[in-house]
Amino acid sequence: CPVFLKISANNSRLARWDAKLGFVHPKYTAHQGGSLLVKCLGDIFPDGGTVPVIDLVVCKKYQRMYLEKITDNKNQSIVTNHLTEAEEAARQSEDDTSHQRASEKFAETAHKECSEEIDEDAPTHWKDMMDSNSPEEHYEKLGVAEKKIVNDWTQKRMLLLQSMVSKSIEDSLKDHSSSERTSAPYIKVLVKAFYHPKRIARNLDHHSRARKMTAEVTIWRVSEEQLQLIKEGSVVRMKNLGVKSDRDGLLQLSANPDTQMEPFPGDTTQFQLIQSGYEERCPRSLIRINLMSKNLEPSRLAREVDVVACIVKIQKQGDNTSIAYLTDESGFLMILERNHSSQNNDPFHLGNFEASLPAVVAFCNIHVASFDTVEQCARGAWSLSSCKAPRHLMQLRYEELQAWCNSFSGVEQCRYILDRTNAGIPICAGLSNRHMVCIGYILGFDAHDGEFDPAVSSMNVVIDYGDEYPLSAHFPLHLLAEALRLSQIDSTTLHDVEPLMAQGNIFDNVNIPFCLSMLGEYFQNNQTLFHFSVERASCYYGNELPVPEVTKISLATTDALSRLHLAGG
Repeated sequence: CPVFLKISANNSRLARWDAKLGFVHPKYTAHQGGSLLVKCLGDIFPDGGTVPVIDLVVCKKYQRMYLEKITDNKNQSIVTNHLTEAEEAARQSEDDTSHQRASEKFAETAHKECSEEIDEDAPTHWKDMMDSNSPEEHYEKLGVAEKKIVNDWTQKRMLLLQSMVSKSIEDSLKDHSSSERTSAPYIKVLVKAFYHPKRIARNLDHHSRARKMTAEVTIWRVSEEQLQLIKEGSVVRMKNLGVKSDRDGLLQLSANPDTQMEPFPGDTTQFQLIQSGYEERCPRSLIRINLMSKNLEPSRLAREVDVVACIVKIQKQGDNTSIAYLTDESGFLMILERNHSSQNNDPFHLGNFEASLPAVVAFCNIHVASFDTVEQCARGAWSLSSCKAPRHLMQLRYEELQAWCNSFSGVEQCRYILDRTNAGIPICAGLSNRHMVCIGYILGFDAHDGEFDPAVSSMNVVIDYGDEYPLSAHFPLHLLAEALRLSQIDSTTLHDVEPLMAQGNIFDNVNIPFCLSMLGEYFQNNQTLFHFSVERASCYYGNELPVPEVTKISLATTDALSRLHLAGG
């Protein structure tokens, strides 16, 4: 049969113009594992086959995860989930408990059926003994030969019964199970190519471009030896890496337990690591994070930060979402949101957080999201790669912030920020900001320019917020129903406005003046203190200021407002 030579792009390179034809002497490749050493991530092609040998700097190591696959036995559909170690342990415990209960359910029936099947082949002496009124007395009357037959069968029967019952239970579980679950551990690692001093000096321009390139290595079914070898800041030589297509602008490499990994055969210096593009982990301040959230980078990696901050408040939003309010010495805030299972009562790894807030925490790999214009602070999202940081990674910053949090000024500032948060008053919201907060009472409503157009879906609201003149702002109609609902929360008396609101013709041309007057009278009599989120136009023409618009309405928290007022006084 014909013999073919298969050449892949990642396993071949252009030779020098004066190179001799033929095989390369092993002494020239011995220092690189006998294979072609790939020196730059830019030389790797996604569809160019495996990477023979490459020296990689571990820039960031993510926590170990588990890929869960649940196969439906009926339609053979597969559902995949990515689980943390804690979630995998909980899921495995649930499966073990469910398996144990199902095994106990089928055990009695399996034991009975298998016993009957085995006993059909039992010797006559054993059957006679079991059918007698007293098997013990019958056994004593047997001769030596008969006793040996009974003993041998009893031992053989026990082994057969154990094996058959196990197999029967296993078959029953398989027949009655609607799905099958498997999981495989893996880790993801961000790497850069390690550059030798000779190559750097020879091609500085190429080096400056290449050091910016980052690849993501996924190690499937990762072993303990590989976990010990893969450490941030270390240089690892990897052989026969698989290559996948790019994702999120990152070259995707894959490895498994059979992938050869070994420490770099030589000494490395901190200067070489820096020249390769390696940067040690460093927590970002909340000032920097707030600036990042206002001008988000398109790259996912650029939006991934480590943070050491003080949690002043944790709030649940439903059964599967929690948010934490983080601050530091600057007084800036970040709202960190995490989606989790309903069984997770401590999503931010604090223990009994209600008794320990404010608490200093250190988190890794938090994704910075868009700036929250209503809360006037940065927002962060807890992703699959996010985790509680090991203490040694950010020890100095952690101790520094802990000392501030325990000091008198730290306690007072955390309490002040908590009061502002509970009161719904952002720190950065003010007259110079287009997003404002207004605390006040509704005095009444009026139509735009004296006429009401239902197609516009808004009207003007007049708010008494304690100033010399009341505030007039656009008020969307969908917020009117919310305002009425909020005003009735603590009210025991039903007013005549509700039946009118239930009718579809409240804002027809005939009822407009009467309805607006009655709505104003209702809110004046109700005396509900509201929290208004108000937005002004970013630009306008002429000397007249534009009318602001109410974007959100809620009940004002009087307790937090009182504490905030006393603290300010």
